Amino acid sequence: MGSLALQTVPRDSFEVIVVDDGSDDDTAAWLSALTMPIELVTVRVDHGGPGAARNAGAARAVGDYLAFTEDDVVIVPDWLERAGEHLDCTEVDILEGETRLEGTDRSTRRAEPVPVPSFIPCNLFVRRTIFERIGGYDVAYFDSRSGLYFREDADFGFEALEQGASHDIDRTVIVEHPAQFTSVGSCLRHARRYVFDPLLYRRHRALYRKLIEVKRFGPVRIHRPLHLVSVLSGLGWTVLVVGAVVQSLLAVVIGLAVVVAAGVAVRAKYQGLGAVRVWRPLETLAFLVLPLVYLASLVRGCVRARGGLGVLV
Repeated sequence: MGSLALQTVPRDSFEVIVVDDGSDDDTAAWLSALTMPIELVTVRVDHGGPGAARNAGAARAVGDYLAFTEDDVVIVPDWLERAGEHLDCTEVDILEGETRLEGTDRSTRRAEPVPVPSFIPCNLFVRRTIFERIGGYDVAYFDSRSGLYFREDADFGFEALEQGASHDIDRTVIVEHPAQFTSVGSCLRHARRYVFDPLLYRRHRALYRKLIEVKRFGPVRIHRPLHLVSVLSGLGWTVLVVGAVVQSLLAVVIGLAVVVAAGVAVRAKYQGLGAVRVWRPLETLAFLVLPLVYLASLVRGCVRARGGLGVLV
């Protein structure tokens, strides 16, 4: 929050709207008592999820552009200044900045070719007229019972592109994000979020295939490597179980090797190569199972979305 007060642009050139999504701690009181050199407008919604929260904040805003960020990032002082310069020069409809790991110069979008739009809303600028024409973020990408949410940002961006909105990426517009997936639980929870992928696929099939999780490995681009590794893991588990049932040592060894290799690859995706600590058996087992959690989430998502089966292949 404090980093907003350090922006290099005049303070009367922007407004700050904070949305409290149904907090049940002392967040509301803390916001009321907060003293800052910039005025804060506080909006409260009742556990509507991030999409509903952003929609509520946008409804109170008056500027030509909506600048979205989140409560866990640190915004560099020239964030608004650099974004404003870019928007003044290009008049683009949607501008993405670069999100870096806190305290480093490394992008959170590892191994992704540039420019591939992601529409991540911790560092996103949207022309108001475009936002209103689309109708904001779709709240269908939030499950109030589990608290899971995912892909509402991609759905919004894909809808904008399909309606002819222009898009650009500026790597000098920077925010810093804390490290993610530092625990096994956070990784497993993220795998469960893929329950929303079938809905996104059903609505925006072509852009889903083209833009979702594109990774670059040398000269090769691979789409959705987590999906490919998870399918491979599922096959490995099948061979392992069948081998155990028919008492085939070769099948068991092959299946186990595939399962372990997939688990290591998944852990590297979430936590980097330095996090492959196979001597911690419970953590290692969790990452061997994580691809199955991912696949189960996709299947459940197809049921919820009543379609989107193509996402499985």
